[in-house]
Amino acid sequence: LNELAPDLNIVGGSAEAAYRELASAMRAAGVEALHEKAYCAAGAREDVHVARRAALESHDVDPTTPWAYVHGRDDGLRDEDTRSVSVQLWGISRRARAVRVSTLYAGRHRGRLLEGPGVRMAWLGAIDGSDADGALPGGIGAQAEGMLGSAERALASAHFELRDVVRTWLYARRLLSGYRELNAVRTAFYSARGIGSGSAARPFPASTGIEGRVGAEECVMDLLAVRAGEGCVAALHRSDRQGPAFAYGSSFSRAMSLDLEGRQTIFVSGTSSIGPDGRTLYPDDPERQSVETLLGIAALIEPLGATLGDIAAGTLFTRDAQALAAFDRVSR
Repeated sequence: LNELAPDLNIVGGSAEAAYRELASAMRAAGVEALHEKAYCAAGAREDVHVARRAALESHDVDPTTPWAYVHGRDDGLRDEDTRSVSVQLWGISRRARAVRVSTLYAGRHRGRLLEGPGVRMAWLGAIDGSDADGALPGGIGAQAEGMLGSAERALASAHFELRDVVRTWLYARRLLSGYRELNAVRTAFYSARGIGSGSAARPFPASTGIEGRVGAEECVMDLLAVRAGEGCVAALHRSDRQGPAFAYGSSFSRAMSLDLEGRQTIFVSGTSSIGPDGRTLYPDDPERQSVETLLGIAALIEPLGATLGDIAAGTLFTRDAQALAAFDRVSR
């Protein structure tokens, strides 16, 4: 369920409009929240929080469930863009038999826990590198180390391991200048826990890395962890169009496949217009980049019997409005 209110230029009004639509859809479909995320401008979190509570309560939807908040870029955007609110929700039908969703209390972090026959699934959001007192160390490397340590401890408190993580979403305040150091820390952290590209290692999770933040941190992450039966989770490392990401130093799998009760879900990593060696293709040509991105996703999922028409949800990050318009033309 994804609602965007771009024509309202007041954060509270935009958020309440989005959440009223969302709450109405949740009620109509009998859906309970599993993973909820709002995208908005810096400093607007409290306004979104107030509007969210009012809208959900008015539709008898529980407003106390955990949610994540991401702020994107400050520069080069019009006021109405920075003030709009976009809300995403992954939910579970209340009609699902023998499946229970509850709020997860994992140390100082909260998330959502799904429990069903043969599977436990945990979503945790807004994990940063702050210490127990909320203080952030200096530099993205130290914060990345603390962030991953916090994630590991939160998972352990809910009887998961870092090796159970199938999907991460990483947000960095300064992605271009900080990603190399963040990735080096992540790779070393994973390696020490038997996660990596070796034959005996647990595969890297699928991941997205994008510029964004919640507050003053240099990096922050959301994650999805799954504990299921043997053979239910598998990694996709490459496709006919893209090689393994870890071949050029990025510690993530192209996708993770989850097979439960005869139904397959594919969590695709952040995918852009890059070649097999990781180099950007078609710089400054957003239409050709859009085509290449979609072809890259198709090539990844087609060996599993899926097509672009099977995509249930996706998030598009663009540099500017022109790139967004180009992708819209291409995807149509």
